[in-house]
Amino acid sequence: MVLSRAISKYRITVTLCLILVGSLVTITANVRTISMLERAGSLISTIFYPIQKGIATMRHSVVGVFDTIGSFAALHQENEELRRTTDSLFSVVVRARELEKENERLRALLRFARKEELSFEPVKVMGRDATNWFSTVTVDKGTRHGIAKDMCVVTDKGVVGKVLNVGPFSARVLLLSDSNSRVGVLVQRTRAHGIAQGNDRGGCVMKYLDPMADVEKGDLVVTSGDSLIFPKGLAIGVVTRVEREHGALLKWAEVEPSVDLSQLEEAFVVLHP
Repeated sequence: MVLSRAISKYRITVTLCLILVGSLVTITANVRTISMLERAGSLISTIFYPIQKGIATMRHSVVGVFDTIGSFAALHQENEELRRTTDSLFSVVVRARELEKENERLRALLRFARKEELSFEPVKVMGRDATNWFSTVTVDKGTRHGIAKDMCVVTDKGVVGKVLNVGPFSARVLLLSDSNSRVGVLVQRTRAHGIAQGNDRGGCVMKYLDPMADVEKGDLVVTSGDSLIFPKGLAIGVVTRVEREHGALLKWAEVEPSVDLSQLEEAFVVLHP
């Protein structure tokens, strides 16, 4: 009875103690569990760290490769754009130089035309003879511009040749270097007369010189004005060699034309009065 009354008296206190003890046990168990989990997590992290690091490194490497590929593609595109720009600028520079050269030639022709008391028609070369039969060029004007057969063709440097045949809008010019071309000429220094004939090699020969004629290398040969085609005093070329064949009564002189016929681009046709 006494024990029963004691238990009854302290039941609440005992109950609270039991609850407290149980809570402490539970907290201790939880703490141990958490500690074990932490240790397990740390162990797992230690085990898988190299793998995670490798995966991260690989991911960065892959991203870096794609970034590099993108950079190369961008650089290639930029390089192509720069190349196109450079090509365009180069074409502009080349064209500007061509126009500058053309203007220089045309100014020289204009000065020559103003100096001479002749009527000229400016022409441009638009074609050359593709055969070996004639040394000719085709110019871009014809009868519609007052050009006729046998008119003299010149530049500021000298005689080019004569008009061989002509159409409404173009004409064919027989060059001084053609063997079918013949021009009455004289040596400017001594007035020795002769005939300049083309040699089909880009030059011409002054033929029918008097055996006693004073002709030397370096002499300037000009038109004599003996024909109606070539006005007097136009430059033909410079003597490069003087020869007299053994037993021949006459001597001849090799002449280099004043006009570079292989580089001819513009010229004047001398119009008849």
